[in-house]
Amino acid sequence: MRSRYFALFVFFRERERHDWHTGEKFGERVGRHKRPGMSFHHWIGVLKRVLGFSVANNPHFFCIVFSAYFVTFCILLPWLCNDWAYSKYFSSAWKKEDLAKQVMDRNRVDVEKAKNMISDLDIASTLSYYKNLERQYEVELVIGVITLQRILKDRELGYLTQVMAELNQLFQNDQRFTSKVLFICNIHAGKGAHAEADMLSQYFSTVMKSHGPDPSATTKASFEREKQDYVFCLEQATEYHPKYILLIQDDAVPRDDLFPVLGHVLDNYVENRQYRGTAVDNTNRWASLKLYYPEKWQGYASEKQPILELCGLGVVGGSIAVFLLKVLYPCRAIKTKRNYSSFSELLAFLLGAIYLVMLAVLIGRQYLLELRRLSPYLYSVGPSANCCIPGSLYPAQVVPELINYLKQVTCTANFGVDLAVDNFVLQNGYQRFSVTPNLFKHIGYVSTTKGPSRNPEQFLF
Repeated sequence: MRSRYFALFVFFRERERHDWHTGEKFGERVGRHKRPGMSFHHWIGVLKRVLGFSVANNPHFFCIVFSAYFVTFCILLPWLCNDWAYSKYFSSAWKKEDLAKQVMDRNRVDVEKAKNMISDLDIASTLSYYKNLERQYEVELVIGVITLQRILKDRELGYLTQVMAELNQLFQNDQRFTSKVLFICNIHAGKGAHAEADMLSQYFSTVMKSHGPDPSATTKASFEREKQDYVFCLEQATEYHPKYILLIQDDAVPRDDLFPVLGHVLDNYVENRQYRGTAVDNTNRWASLKLYYPEKWQGYASEKQPILELCGLGVVGGSIAVFLLKVLYPCRAIKTKRNYSSFSELLAFLLGAIYLVMLAVLIGRQYLLELRRLSPYLYSVGPSANCCIPGSLYPAQVVPELINYLKQVTCTANFGVDLAVDNFVLQNGYQRFSVTPNLFKHIGYVSTTKGPSRNPEQFLF
């Protein structure tokens, strides 16, 4: 007992004693010798040793991982994604003229295909079929295709023909909307006739906007005229007293799964919502369901949904890497005092997560969204942005209120009809939805208001 007290006495005396060689106290000298071990370089050294042990523990596995990085990001993706417009590997060597030529060549092929589909139809029976649909007592869905003449170098582009050929095929095969109506809304007011719409009027019901003798009808600001035309087509659609109105611009070609996905979205997300696995009535009022959003804004950005998707991909990639490490390459114990298997798993998780996240970002979110087309249940529905109405669905009970609002506002280059519709929704406290991925393909390289697009690569998606 006495020796223990004596040891403590010597220890505290030693703490107060100065080192005659350095002028430091014992505690200061000890602290001075400890500081180099806590430096930044020390931790770098520790990290290197940990990584070295982790790689040495499973050399074959990490060799395969680093090889996969090299092959994927330096060989495979640069070759595969060279002409993908929304990929990070899209070659800057492409000239705008060459891309525009590709767009026009593809459009020419699609127009010929659509014309063949239309020419195979019997004029009398097809027109009779669509006229009979208009006589239904209760109409669930009315589809109006807004069109006006589009000419490039004195040639019509055939956008409307492509849209109507695809819609006709979908109409014949649809089982979801048993009572629906289709019509062409011809709002052409320029010089000459809209020959394409006149030809298609032999097959499909067509309404034409009468601009009257007022010569200013063709000289008004194009954006205000576009709004007036949109209002006219909405009014024509309400004449059928439907439950829903779907207005389509003549450069928006519907996807093959338009009606099945639209029905699924209405039944499970818009009119109803999922509560504990069952569909219950959605008591919130809604005014629009957008079926198209520009692909150029669907990439990975500082928005909630894309960030959550990347986090999910990182977790999946890391989990797969750890699984492969543990199953295919069991940890081999190293004859050291510490077990570095946990560090190997952590490193594998990080490498797997980074790999899958880099893969998604470099390929482009737009292309990964296409995988959702495998099933209607994979489509996502969320709040829509303030933009774009190539294809928009409206509940009929809201449309009269929307028409009155649009008649009271004036559209300009900075306040188009799409922004006017969104402003109406926000002011009245309605909900607005959008579907991802798009249910329409935008083919309008030549705009009715701006002419040919300056970014032709966006129409090669």
